[in-house]
Amino acid sequence: MPLVSVVVPVYNGEKYLAQCLDSVLKQTMKDYELIVVNDGSRDSTAGILDRYRGIRVITHPRNRGVAKALNSGTEAAFGKYLCYLAYDDWWDPHKLEVELSYIEGSRFGVVYSDFYCVPENTSRFIQVNLLNYNPLSARFLKTICFLNISSSMVRKQCLDKLKLMDGYFFDESLPSCVDWDLWIRLSKGCLFKRVPVCLSYYRLHSGQMIRDKMQPLYVLKVQHKHSGSRAVCYLRHAIWKMAQVYIKWGRYRYR
Repeated sequence: MPLVSVVVPVYNGEKYLAQCLDSVLKQTMKDYELIVVNDGSRDSTAGILDRYRGIRVITHPRNRGVAKALNSGTEAAFGKYLCYLAYDDWWDPHKLEVELSYIEGSRFGVVYSDFYCVPENTSRFIQVNLLNYNPLSARFLKTICFLNISSSMVRKQCLDKLKLMDGYFFDESLPSCVDWDLWIRLSKGCLFKRVPVCLSYYRLHSGQMIRDKMQPLYVLKVQHKHSGSRAVCYLRHAIWKMAQVYIKWGRYRYR
C-alpha cells in the first residue's frame, strides 16, 4: 500500500497537465500512487495521459464536475494520506516529503503549506503566506477560504469519517468551492497545522473557475449551507477580504 495517494482531477487540461504530472513524478518522497481522473475531456488530455507509465487513470465518459472527479479519485485511493493537485498547478519537488514530516506521527488531520501565485504570462511569483490559526475553527473558515487544495495533505481516516457522517467526501451538489466546503466540514472533527514553507505553485489564468462571473453566488451557496441566515454577513466579510488580496496583488503587479 502506498503511504500517500495523489489525486489529479482534469477537464480539458492539455495546456498545463504535463507540467503538473511531471512535478509529482519528481517528488523526493517516492512512496506514493498517482491517480488522474479524466473528467470527460474533449481535447488531447487522454493522449497526454497515454504517454505516462505507472499512473492510474480513471476516465469519466462525460464531464461530471470537479466534485465527482475528486470523489472518484478519493474512493480509488489506497494511501494513508491524500493530496489533491489541480491540473493547472504544480509542486515543489520536496512537497510530499515536507508535509509528511508534519503530519506523520502527529495528531493533525490536515496540514497546509504556503504557496506561490503565478499570474498568467509572467515569470514572477507572488508568495502567499497563509494564516496560522490554532485551532482552525469551522466558524472562522465560514468567513473565507484561504486554503489551497493543491498545497495540503489530508489524513484518509478523517475523510472516511466525514463520508460516514455526511455520505460523501466532496459535495456534488455544489458547482464550485467544493474544497472550501470540505475544509469547513473537516475542521469540526480534526486539527489543522500550517507548514510555513512555499511548496506549491498556484497558476492564475483566464480559464479558472474563480474567474466565473457566478463565483459570488457559489460562495453564497457554501456559506448558506453552513451558516443559514447569517450567510450574507459572512459573504460581505469574505468579499472584503478577497478585495484586500486583489488590491495588494494589483500594487505588486503595477508598481
